[in-house]
Amino acid sequence: MLFLVLPLLLAGSLCGAVINLNTGVAGWQGSGPNVVGAVAAANLGAAPNPLWLVAPAGSQWISTTATDGGIPPVPSQVTGTFSFDFTFTTAGLGGSLNYIMAGDNQATVEVLVDGVVIGAFAHPDNPLPTGTGTFGCAFLPAGDLLCGTAAHGQVGPGTINWAAGGVGTVVIRATVINGLPPSLSPVGFLLTGSATTNDVGVDTPEPSTLAMLALGGLGLVAARRRRP
Repeated sequence: MLFLVLPLLLAGSLCGAVINLNTGVAGWQGSGPNVVGAVAAANLGAAPNPLWLVAPAGSQWISTTATDGGIPPVPSQVTGTFSFDFTFTTAGLGGSLNYIMAGDNQATVEVLVDGVVIGAFAHPDNPLPTGTGTFGCAFLPAGDLLCGTAAHGQVGPGTINWAAGGVGTVVIRATVINGLPPSLSPVGFLLTGSATTNDVGVDTPEPSTLAMLALGGLGLVAARRRRP
């Protein structure tokens, strides 16, 4: 049996942690002009607005209040800059982040490790049909012409890698610019993804322990062979 268990111990010592980043599930924080300070992000559901992309399974749209994703006019929907953060800590051994993102209206996401931006992804600005300005439409299904003819819809899938070093405090920070003044418009953010860290578990056996296990396994096999 030890020859079956030992490879599992070795494999476990090399595996890192997989962290769920899905909005609506992970502990995202939100801030914006309609709340005071940072608050726990409000879960809006998978399809809170008929114009928005349906959230992939396992994730939900989020915002600062539960009414942000509705159809105007809704009093809590205000124009301005909203921010959504998710923070986790690793052992500083590096890792990778996989994502799919969408936002209403213009959304930019930065990934910071120990306070340093190591990657970012954003939705390009799309011209309004009236030509009065630009704003991102990273929330519409592909082919929709509401925001002009530029590319729109979800951003990703994509991957960001970070190298070993530092303490390993990772912050995923989304900035969502809502609407065009003075009109009211819904605001929301969606991210589906996970982070895989290269952390080695605290219960990883020391090399000396692994050697003893291996020797013990060999001893048991030898003992069994000596039995008549």
